[in-house]
Amino acid sequence: MDRKVIAQRIEMMGLEDYATMVEIFKTQVLEHLKHLRLRQSRAMHLHQLKGMSFSVGLDTLGSHIHNIEQMLATGAELTAEMHLKTLPNKLMDSIVLLEQIVAQQRA
Repeated sequence: MDRKVIAQRIEMMGLEDYATMVEIFKTQVLEHLKHLRLRQSRAMHLHQLKGMSFSVGLDTLGSHIHNIEQMLATGAELTAEMHLKTLPNKLMDSIVLLEQIVAQQRA
């Protein structure tokens, strides 16, 4: 899990700035998820989700999204589609994890 990377981000940024970043991440994820079904803008939205994941310390998720980008870029669309179906749940689970970590740090 990315808990070590997340802890490093919190230490580097401070808890309140990190918490703000998590809220922005949550808002942006919900917005980008709406557009993933549209093939013409899918690459841009995946790229944004990847960068945002890395920025909050979700390196495993960011790498997973990068792999989906590569699948789409190389024509492995059927495989990419399978991964895209699970991506919303992975993103939402990650948001829950981040919120839990922030709450634990505040306690």
